[in-house]
Amino acid sequence: MSAPESHYGNSSTSYIGQLFSNRYLIQSEIARGGFGIVYLAQDQQLHTKLVAIKVLLEHPVDSAWYEKKFKQEIEALARLEHPGIVSIFGSGHTPDGKPFLTMQYVKGKPLNVMIKPEGLSFDFVVKTMRQLGQALSAAHDANILHCDMKPQNIIMQDLGGDEYQAKIVDFGIAKIRNSQVRSAETTRLVGSESYMSPEHTDGRPQAESDVFSLAVIACELLAGRRPFTVYSRDSVLEALQNGGRLEVLNSRFGLPPEAHRIIAKALSNDPAMRYARARDFGELLAQALSTDSSSTTANEGEDLEMAHTLFMDVVGYSKLPSDEQTIVVKQLQEAVTNSETFQQAQRNRQNLTYKSTGDGMLLAFFNKPTAPVQCAIEISRELRAKSRFGLRMGVNSGTVYRSKDMNQIPDVAGAGVNIAYRVMDCGDAGHILLSKSSADLLLEAHEWRGRIHPLGVQKVKHDVPVHLYNLYFDDVGNRKSPQKFHHRKNYKVIAAVFALLLVVGVTAFVVFNSASKRADTADNPSMASGEKELRDLLRTVYADGIKTKEEQTEIEQSVKKYSIDATRLAQQEQEMKDRLSRAQMSLKQGMMYASQNNYKEAIKEFAHSVQIDPDSSFAWANLAAGYLSLNDLQQAQIACEKSLAIDTQNWLAHYNLGSLYAKRGEVDNAIEELSKAVQFVEENSTPKMTKSALVNYIKSDQTLIPLHTNSKFQQLIVRP
Repeated sequence: MSAPESHYGNSSTSYIGQLFSNRYLIQSEIARGGFGIVYLAQDQQLHTKLVAIKVLLEHPVDSAWYEKKFKQEIEALARLEHPGIVSIFGSGHTPDGKPFLTMQYVKGKPLNVMIKPEGLSFDFVVKTMRQLGQALSAAHDANILHCDMKPQNIIMQDLGGDEYQAKIVDFGIAKIRNSQVRSAETTRLVGSESYMSPEHTDGRPQAESDVFSLAVIACELLAGRRPFTVYSRDSVLEALQNGGRLEVLNSRFGLPPEAHRIIAKALSNDPAMRYARARDFGELLAQALSTDSSSTTANEGEDLEMAHTLFMDVVGYSKLPSDEQTIVVKQLQEAVTNSETFQQAQRNRQNLTYKSTGDGMLLAFFNKPTAPVQCAIEISRELRAKSRFGLRMGVNSGTVYRSKDMNQIPDVAGAGVNIAYRVMDCGDAGHILLSKSSADLLLEAHEWRGRIHPLGVQKVKHDVPVHLYNLYFDDVGNRKSPQKFHHRKNYKVIAAVFALLLVVGVTAFVVFNSASKRADTADNPSMASGEKELRDLLRTVYADGIKTKEEQTEIEQSVKKYSIDATRLAQQEQEMKDRLSRAQMSLKQGMMYASQNNYKEAIKEFAHSVQIDPDSSFAWANLAAGYLSLNDLQQAQIACEKSLAIDTQNWLAHYNLGSLYAKRGEVDNAIEELSKAVQFVEENSTPKMTKSALVNYIKSDQTLIPLHTNSKFQQLIVRP
């Protein structure tokens, strides 16, 4: 869901250009949150040193609670002195009487804007998690729980030379033991539920709750997304408790199993099963990631080595919709990591270098010449049982040299890799092709004889001749010769089909001009049947070629019998499919941007989705949520109304309207819309959303905090 996680309160006053405490000259606004606005200011008494000033927002409802929490934030920062936590310099009141605090200005950027869809480098994650674990433990040792750990509340201070210091900010909802400030109520649930532990959601945060949030952040850094949504958290944690794996981490190729285990432990349902100290979690995870990558540095930059390379790619990858591409790559990576041969080689990384190529994988084994072939067999069998996409593979034994790419990730290059790619490129779906050098090595062992079959010489790129062999036996491989080995025959087939399509084209012209004089295929069953018959027949011709004169006659008769414009029919079907696919792709891209709080880009994608498919109620609802996040209430309301005009029971649209009315102070209307959202979720429950999950989200949404004292709202959020 793309509903906003925070509100901006009310602030009609602009302080830019004003002088606070006769010392701090306000320069510009840096950020806004649920509690306050942060400004950049110059300290006039310290040579215009830059500082950050946080001013408490006006909160017409329950202002006393916000003021107490603001005082507690000042107390928390005053207790702490750690390089991983932002420093406080002082506090005071604005010229119009609002409280403010002065903090260290951290030159850098929030961690959430640095996260990439594919995740960040292991080296970056190692340093960041170690720093965050140490900083959180320092806070816990001072009897302070942060309670709102998320990438948005971590500023990566730029130290230069691609070095960063993670600094935790925003202790606005921190819990302080033995606070000198009169305790604010402890039953109120605030924070970001996407990062909350189960006990935190129940109003019982503890040190292990911050560890849980830190583990969610670790997943996001490694895999580019959180391990669950607020709706799927319970089911994911239950699966972990029963020995399951974190699906999100499967997408990070090469993640050490020990790192997976450490993160899963930190995400345990039971706080007692997690790490008691954030420092321990951060350190153990850093060691697991470092151990896996450190051994790859040896031998880099030395002379050429002999490697046995396996190159593979997904056939037809570029034609798949982007969401299907993601699924296919994930399935391929899982098949590779599940391979016993891969796992054995990975135990000693000197024996293996691997990388993703976008639409496939490259594996270079430095131990056994049989390793890439055995790995290919294991991958082939797993994909045959679980997946439907076509994979082609090429194997070569030749010289390579080790290196690192621009992201300092181990890589290999050289003639051995190039030939492996060219061998693979000669194959079709299911093929496992070998170069002569690989085949010669394998054929020395009796077990491979009868499995490796010569194909002859094929000219590849730059007319380089390559002697190829085809590996197949039992359920492994593709017994057919690659299409490139009989391309001359294909040219004849294409010519014959083209000649037939000329006939179809002439008929199509006649049909097109007489379209208004005949019924559509929907009203003409025989024509619909004819379209299917011709489509199947043409598919066979393209696949196998025209083998007899009878086949040619059959196609011509089918075209004449049904007067079918096959070309136009196929074009219309494909255009419709492409249009909906583009709309869905934009919707998913927008949701990804929204999960990263990049709402401007999210709105662009949602708007593009509804432009392509204006009948999507869900897309309109997400567009409304995007506008809400930027406080554009007028556009948000328009999008909500369009969503509900299509589907009156769209719970997300009702939820967004409730948030919108809450921002406007229209309490009764807000509660009415939120009640509808809960009602329609209950009536149309799906695995992606339950009544319980939605109620928990409503309870934690800071936009709705002004409603908490209303009796109707309290009845609404009673746990179902």
